[in-house]
Amino acid sequence: MSSPAIKAQQPAGTGWVQHNDPHGFSVDGSLYRLSKVDVRNQVVAVSQDWLARLQVGDAGLSGFQLPTPNVEQFHMRFPNVALPPGEGQKITLPIGLTFVVMRYRTGA
Repeated sequence: MSSPAIKAQQPAGTGWVQHNDPHGFSVDGSLYRLSKVDVRNQVVAVSQDWLARLQVGDAGLSGFQLPTPNVEQFHMRFPNVALPPGEGQKITLPIGLTFVVMRYRTGA
């Protein structure tokens, strides 16, 4: 039993929309490729009088890895990283991905 081919259709109400920057704001942003696998976004909008700033994303902020008390477990997961990784240490994996070893903070 064969079924006829179904043609994919674009859902109604979708398409390209022209974006206009907010009046009186300068907007800048991009995707930043720091390595083949590390891509980060950042968009910043600043008012003309510099009293208001809106930022989405932070290209300078890497990922985080919780410190592990078990050095063998860490070394099995990341064999090419020098040991022991201490809190605050920046680690770069061979594929180019970077992260910082840091404990979780609640924000309280």
